[in-house]
Amino acid sequence: VFLDSNTIAPALFAKVNYDPIKDFTPITMLATGAHIVVAHPSLPVNNLKELIDYAKANPGTPYASPAQGTAQHLGMEMIKLRAGIDLTHVPYKGGGQAINDVVGGQVKVAILGMAPVLQFLKSGQLKAIAVTGDKRTPLLPNVPTVSETLPGVSTLQWFGLVGPAGLPQDIVQKLHREVIAISQDPEVEQRVAGVALETRISTNPADLTRFMEQDLPKWPPLVKAAGLKKE
Repeated sequence: VFLDSNTIAPALFAKVNYDPIKDFTPITMLATGAHIVVAHPSLPVNNLKELIDYAKANPGTPYASPAQGTAQHLGMEMIKLRAGIDLTHVPYKGGGQAINDVVGGQVKVAILGMAPVLQFLKSGQLKAIAVTGDKRTPLLPNVPTVSETLPGVSTLQWFGLVGPAGLPQDIVQKLHREVIAISQDPEVEQRVAGVALETRISTNPADLTRFMEQDLPKWPPLVKAAGLKKE
């Protein structure tokens, strides 16, 4: 299974022992999910435009993410670049610690995975500012996407199924059909929704390659903007 970190890695590391495109045979996208920008209730912002205005008035405002170099971290760097704002990144060792500190008010803005924060949104301990996906999520239909304020700015948590390079096309097609059948099982749909993801099966295997080809060039300029050096 491939995921977003596999297309970010070439931008982060000087040596990656695989080529995401050439070394694998695409089978299908499996599921996608948005990240979410959240704020502590005491912060006087309720949407992305207000957060941008607040950041312009308060440059250097800290924001939390689960770790440095993650899709969440780089997603916020994309927002910063497009909006022309200065936010200071506070990386954590995992989303749980970041959530605890934002709920506690030590850091008042964060960009996080969707599933872990839903309970805190329902309880009012956090408020949703925007989701990062290419469309609104059915889990939070009233929360706008980032791209509604900053057109073209989006990031996704995604999972794709790949095989080794040169996998025969008859096997690829058989696996693709089987994944479609599995994805239509109500229990599978429920489990996917339970971790705040949406099933998104590719129409054909080449769609996954096209997605990765579009995703790969997104990350190097964001890694550079974040001041990260290739390890």
